[in-house]
Amino acid sequence: MLDRMSAYTKGLIGEDRAAEYLQAKGMILLSRRYRTPYGEIDLIMLDGDMITFVEVKSRIGKDKGSGFASITKKKQKRIVQTASIYMAAHQIDKPSRFDAVEITPEAVVFIPNAFDASGIAW
Repeated sequence: MLDRMSAYTKGLIGEDRAAEYLQAKGMILLSRRYRTPYGEIDLIMLDGDMITFVEVKSRIGKDKGSGFASITKKKQKRIVQTASIYMAAHQIDKPSRFDAVEITPEAVVFIPNAFDASGIAW
């Protein structure tokens, strides 16, 4: 059934599953699909005193990790730029990190601190 859905619908379902998973871990959902001219962040969560910007990748196949490979340096740069705008717009002065979640039919794979903003060239 998942293979017949549009990419947009699969993405929404994946984001729902990722949000539920992270909330079950104690995180608080702050925003979904936050958009700027630079790009979009799928989920913005509060993990204790840390703001987490979460990229969600939904895959219908069983090959774990393929979603993470699609988070290229270019994609990371757009996420970092969008995160900076979010932090400034909401006047947030808290530590932050960039997480990734891959959703497959069999599992939810969570990678906290999936990449570091310090390695991103502006």
